[in-house]
Amino acid sequence: MPKLVKITTFMDDKVGRGAAEHELTKLVNDGWEIVTAGGGGKDGAPIWGFVILMKNDPDAVLPEDSDEDVQITY
Repeated sequence: MPKLVKITTFMDDKVGRGAAEHELTKLVNDGWEIVTAGGGGKDGAPIWGFVILMKNDPDAVLPEDSDEDVQITY
């Protein structure tokens, strides 16, 4: 079954964390499952986080291969 993937980001401060919790609550209650999360920052820089979610969607249209230059770094 096709799946949808969503990546949400947030800033790990009082406001950002609260907004992320609110958004993640809505997404989880809408059927999204949290797959993984992470984040980080450098000395003196704000800490950013991300959450990757996935959801089954029988109506999802899978994208055809594209020539877009997508770079994923680890």
